[in-house]
Amino acid sequence: MPVEGATPAPPCGHGLCDWNGRAADGTRGASSAIMSPRPEELQRLRQLVTDHQVVYEVRRLAMGFDIEFYGTHAHRNEHPNIRPGCEHCEELWERLREIAEAALPPDDRASVYRAEGFRPGLTYAPKRHPRADVELVLEIRHRHDYNAVVDACEQRCRDEIVAGLRSLGLREGTWPRSVTVPITP
Repeated sequence: MPVEGATPAPPCGHGLCDWNGRAADGTRGASSAIMSPRPEELQRLRQLVTDHQVVYEVRRLAMGFDIEFYGTHAHRNEHPNIRPGCEHCEELWERLREIAEAALPPDDRASVYRAEGFRPGLTYAPKRHPRADVELVLEIRHRHDYNAVVDACEQRCRDEIVAGLRSLGLREGTWPRSVTVPITP
């Protein structure tokens, strides 16, 4: 139920951004805290990070933070028909979503987390050696006033999410060149 006077976050319209254990609006209720992943799940997530060379960037906005996830196709050489929005891109977006979800703080806060829906496109950034990336954006905003200025809760949530991402092996900004898998023609 929307809070009177609050400006809600724009919905993605297709339902892919609803986190497991969250309400349909992408928020987490008090009874749906995510448990810490089991050791075998942590290993699987760390392998996804390595396979897809997942990196993140944090953007501070006037009303919260965006954490942008970038990952590349793990099997670029085996899928010569990779194109923006292909089924491999959608699968990668789902993997990025799993990684983001694993790093969310476990308790109910005054902040809310939302993922933008899948966008059928690839991003290219020279600092990432230019590679074709699928992007997922995780928003951290006020639960009751979407446009309110950044507060201590949002900062704490950002810090905890970033710590969780680092524990999974994500790097900020770029993947080391020594680890980059070459693309064959």
